[in-house]
Amino acid sequence: MIKHTQKAVLKGRYAGTDKSSGVSCPDFSKFAAALDILAYQIRSYRDFERVMPKVLVAPGPVICEVFMDPRKVSHAKLGVSAQPDGSLISPPLEDLSPFLARDLLEASLAVPVLDKSKT
Repeated sequence: MIKHTQKAVLKGRYAGTDKSSGVSCPDFSKFAAALDILAYQIRSYRDFERVMPKVLVAPGPVICEVFMDPRKVSHAKLGVSAQPDGSLISPPLEDLSPFLARDLLEASLAVPVLDKSKT
């Protein structure tokens, strides 16, 4: 999701998104082994059908890694918009995509709408 946001909002200026930038995910299977926790990996739909029943009945903590194509487009529920001055605005968590009309959002909340949700 971060990579897609950097592509869309920051015009493809990537930072901290993969091994080439010095940031990557740890080997969670090794992490689980060090903690004596069960670990599973899902790389395909076939894996999902085989692994998920085991994950769901695990008798304690379990790590389940789900691998995805790094080019897979994900649609964030928390949008970011670039402002004319270059700053970025993220709406608060109660104001997720797809956005509600402001009057409907205000009527739905038990607290006032934050100022940045009004713009």
